[in-house]
Amino acid sequence: MPIMIYKLTTKDKPHEKIALLCDDEWLHTPQVDAFSQWLKNNVASESTGEYITDIGFSWRRVASASGPVLDVAAMRRMVDLGMQLFLSEYPGFAGEDETIRP
Repeated sequence: MPIMIYKLTTKDKPHEKIALLCDDEWLHTPQVDAFSQWLKNNVASESTGEYITDIGFSWRRVASASGPVLDVAAMRRMVDLGMQLFLSEYPGFAGEDETIRP
């Protein structure tokens, strides 16, 4: 479940699933790239409302301090949609030379 995008609905209806991105990807950089691209390609087709994006990731044992950047244009698109961002950390390791162990 690395990236789930939902539209919030009324109290009587469940959230509407809009997209699932990067189904088997647990590294931040490709996830943020895919999410930014989704925003760029889809923001015009979605109505303004309340949305949630949940990015699930596993930390990297060899991580230092750098990581992907969600640029201002992507953040502006999120604001225009009324989108909240959740970052959900899962146990295990992710990395180029390591197997993910959630």
